[in-house]
Amino acid sequence: VIESRLVGGYLEGYARQLAATPARMLGDPDRAAMEAARATQGRPSFRDVWLDEALKYETGLRAAIRAADGLASSGRLEEAIGLLESTRSYWPGDATLLSNLAVLYGRSGKVEQALLLLADVLESHPNDATAHLNAGSMYAKLLTIRADAIDLAHAHVERAIELNPGMARAHKAAAILLNH
Repeated sequence: VIESRLVGGYLEGYARQLAATPARMLGDPDRAAMEAARATQGRPSFRDVWLDEALKYETGLRAAIRAADGLASSGRLEEAIGLLESTRSYWPGDATLLSNLAVLYGRSGKVEQALLLLADVLESHPNDATAHLNAGSMYAKLLTIRADAIDLAHAHVERAIELNPGMARAHKAAAILLNH
């Protein structure tokens, strides 16, 4: 019965997880592993028609950041950077915008440019945990180039944790840095 429902749609992942359970119970671990793996592919997508409609009319800074995120997710980093750079003229000191732009710079290999931008953010917003985490991540990308990168990465990540102890990404970054 479950197999007949595995035709796609937002419930497919759940149905595949359900299919993995009896396969495991019937002694077919290969099939169970396959169904479980297929259940976790991609991100779940539950359409919210009200949100979809509202986003059509979204404007301003949030819309620009969301659009840049969409461009970057689809591999169009330079377009995303261009969008945020043009948006920057309207909101030159916005920490969220600048931090997002710095992340895009880092993803496109412009790590030094990202660090300069994050230094500006941290100068005006010294208690911005996300900016500290992003700076730590950028310094981590420079481990093979700069001798002081590991210490700077640790300092920024630890500061992010100090400012926001519940920030899971910061704890994950700190754990990754422990290996270096």
